[in-house]
Amino acid sequence: MGDTRELSHAPAAGTPAPPHPGLRARVKGLVERSFGVTISRTPPPPVNQHADAALRQLRRWSSDDVVFDVGANDGRTILRLQHQLSSPRFYAFEPVSSTYRTLVERTAHLPNVRAFHLALGAAPGTGTIYLSDIHAMDSFSPAWTAAPTGTETVAVATIDEVLDTERIDFVDFLKIDTEGYELEVLTGAERALRDSRIGIVQVEVGVDQMDRSFLPLEAARAHMAARGYFLYGIYNQCRTPAVTPAGWPEDAARGYRPEVLAYCDALFIRTELACERDSSRG
Repeated sequence: MGDTRELSHAPAAGTPAPPHPGLRARVKGLVERSFGVTISRTPPPPVNQHADAALRQLRRWSSDDVVFDVGANDGRTILRLQHQLSSPRFYAFEPVSSTYRTLVERTAHLPNVRAFHLALGAAPGTGTIYLSDIHAMDSFSPAWTAAPTGTETVAVATIDEVLDTERIDFVDFLKIDTEGYELEVLTGAERALRDSRIGIVQVEVGVDQMDRSFLPLEAARAHMAARGYFLYGIYNQCRTPAVTPAGWPEDAARGYRPEVLAYCDALFIRTELACERDSSRG
């Protein structure tokens, strides 16, 4: 029997007409802005909790705090953290033009958000981003998508440069999610990290079994430890079926597919900075 989902039928008498697509989009946008959520038909990957609760436990937040969202995508992190962190000053960085426009549109109602059409990296200049059908997978690395849909040349700055240009003394929370480009972003924050001008850092890292170019957790931990930051915890954990060990006989490998940790968000802190900033508010 064939698939009948493509057949169309006139609605029965008295059946209300479906909502206009434009109305659906406006309602969707209103709900997303009001509640800090993202509505999507694509189910999220298997994850556990975000680091939000840990951020609230580490310190008290206020509207004077500064949050850098590097790889801001469509603004979903900002919308989620807006109320949880007491409406801090968000600096959102998104280099891909179409995604940047969505970011601006979704956060236009928030006066505490500044959006920058800019990538952050190890050195100022320009770079080529490989685009994907899934905008969250756009990356400077072509390995992040099996079939790039195109490329875009984008401007690149460094965190140290932005701090100087914007005259920002301290970043309370730095979130980095740049699809394999995390170490470059950290390299561009070398002076700020060495001078203790960043309190808490969240970085997406890889753990095992992944063929994409994640920054390995061990490398991130070593890089941050050398600059006085300590691993506080891992969050937003995503698992994938384990790869069968090389050389296993086919019979032994059959059914060997437990899920293992593939990538996650690592939270690094300088304890004395969080405590000092917190206690200074009384």
